[in-house]
Amino acid sequence: MTLPKALSSVASAVGASEFIFKVINQNPVILATESSPVALTEKPIVGQVIFDDITFTYPSRPDVPILTGFSLRIEAGMTVAFVGGSGSGKSTTIGLLQRFYDPQFGKVLLDGNNLKQMDIRTVRTNIGVVG
Repeated sequence: MTLPKALSSVASAVGASEFIFKVINQNPVILATESSPVALTEKPIVGQVIFDDITFTYPSRPDVPILTGFSLRIEAGMTVAFVGGSGSGKSTTIGLLQRFYDPQFGKVLLDGNNLKQMDIRTVRTNIGVVG
């Protein structure tokens, strides 16, 4: 690699590092260590999931709605497949269930409990997702 090409690569890396450090230094909105009033360890999870009138946009693109008025009831023991084109909300729906994100409006319920009020680590350890 020639010196000018190497310097160009170093300059690109320095430019990219600014974005990387910005992401690393962000304070997460959803903390995995926060205590929650509803402890799932007190009773076993049955597995009923309800998406109740969900509206969601990604924080990085607030002008692009992903889900609007989305409602779905999944009974315990059901096998569910999300199928659709790219950008239709499949991964977003799973991300909401795993509480990587919170909806702007509506709520996600697990056994009648709002996920926002549940212990996040317990929720995530009791959910299985096959991509």
